[in-house]
Amino acid sequence: MSVRGNCENCDHEGREGPPKLPRNLNHISIAARRAALAKIRLQISRHEKSIEALEEKANELEENLALVVYPVLTLPPEITSKIFLQCLPTHGRVEPSPSRAPLLLTQVCHHWRQVAHSTCGLWSSLYISPTFQIDAAPWAVVARDDSACALLQTWFPRAKASPLSLGLDFGTRKMSPRLIDILFSFASQIERLDLHLEAGQFQELRPLRIAFPRLHHFATQNYNEPDVPDFLERVPSLRELRLLDSHDIDRDFPFQAPSHIEGLPLLTNLCFELEDQYIQLESVTLPPTVCPNLRSLRLVSGVAVSGLCLMTCPGLQELTLPHLSTLEDVEQFLTRSSCAVERLTISFDDPDMADEEDMVGDWLELFPHVSVLIVKQCEAVDLLLHHLKSGELMPRLTEIAVQSSISPRMLGKNHDNTLIALLENRPDELRKLHLNFTLPSGDSAHESGVWYPGRFATTALEEMMDDGLDFLFYAAAYTGRALLWPSDYIFPDPLPSFP
Repeated sequence: MSVRGNCENCDHEGREGPPKLPRNLNHISIAARRAALAKIRLQISRHEKSIEALEEKANELEENLALVVYPVLTLPPEITSKIFLQCLPTHGRVEPSPSRAPLLLTQVCHHWRQVAHSTCGLWSSLYISPTFQIDAAPWAVVARDDSACALLQTWFPRAKASPLSLGLDFGTRKMSPRLIDILFSFASQIERLDLHLEAGQFQELRPLRIAFPRLHHFATQNYNEPDVPDFLERVPSLRELRLLDSHDIDRDFPFQAPSHIEGLPLLTNLCFELEDQYIQLESVTLPPTVCPNLRSLRLVSGVAVSGLCLMTCPGLQELTLPHLSTLEDVEQFLTRSSCAVERLTISFDDPDMADEEDMVGDWLELFPHVSVLIVKQCEAVDLLLHHLKSGELMPRLTEIAVQSSISPRMLGKNHDNTLIALLENRPDELRKLHLNFTLPSGDSAHESGVWYPGRFATTALEEMMDDGLDFLFYAAAYTGRALLWPSDYIFPDPLPSFP
């Protein structure tokens, strides 16, 4: 008797499988072999008919699905384009990745790929770092930039006539001649250029400077001092200049820098970093240069702050001061400039500062107009928050961000009270408070004794966060583990590694 059942592969109803035969077919009769063959051919025929039926069902389903129109695909292309632009990183500098926009958007469907390719703004920014050759000396190597060349040639043409933003982080390696030629082809459109190259190649790129009529933002690393004045003369429309990590710079350059930027009437943002051994303040005799249009001044490394003695910036709104800044130099600069600094980045990393309460207060009193305060390398977190909680110092504060390498275990027992008092005394102004700790080696982020918002603080903070407060407590350990409150905090897009 035959047995009927469902096929486990296609779910059709059929008879039992092929007949069981001995390994040596010579042991059965010819008639039995013919009967087995006929049975197998019959089963093949039945399976072929089942496959045909399944294919018909599949075609029917495909035709039915083809009629389905997803609401998102009914949007006009111009609306979809605007949505796509919101997928780019908030800082606007795009590092290519198949898991992020814009490349991710081109992989969803044909319609999205067409819209993405036709949205110029998705392709107007590109920040790349070519593969490093591990087996070669890093300072004399031409980087493997074939992929970078191919990427530039396919990426930027989609931007059409849009202004371009390009970042090339080669470290101490060199660009190939081919990549330099490709740069030439887009130079007339480049509005922002960030170059991190082998020092000697900065001179090789000199002809490129003539071809940058739209250049507004420029950053470079490992440059040579003689090239800087020549470069500045060729970019009169420059608005932002960042000169970083200058090991070959002449020691007089920082004191000449203000006079160089006099020829840049549109320059509003200046940042430079200098090495300590190149500065001798005793030799400075140049008078201060007035920079009336400068709105942002960022000084990286302690010695760079010495340049303040040669600058007067009456319109300055944003100031970044490094470690080793002296109260006297900064006070003289502010008095001479009569500027109202609204955004301040400063370091309180002097170990003695925690024992000198007035020192923190003296610094804060210099900046009564500040609305955004960023404190890096803070050695006296408790003292800083204690001064700010009254609301008398920096009364216009809307944002506070504190970074510290001390362990939160070192905060005082009344830290919760200080924190809440600070927020309650500034209920209308303060909208953001971030406390970011990098734990010293050996400390664990989850070790008992590390300060963490207690029940009293969390209850008050949750109420304030419901009213719009952006609060973050973050303590990261070198082991990679971290404490985070609130635990669902969403961090913004990280900036590229350079500049």
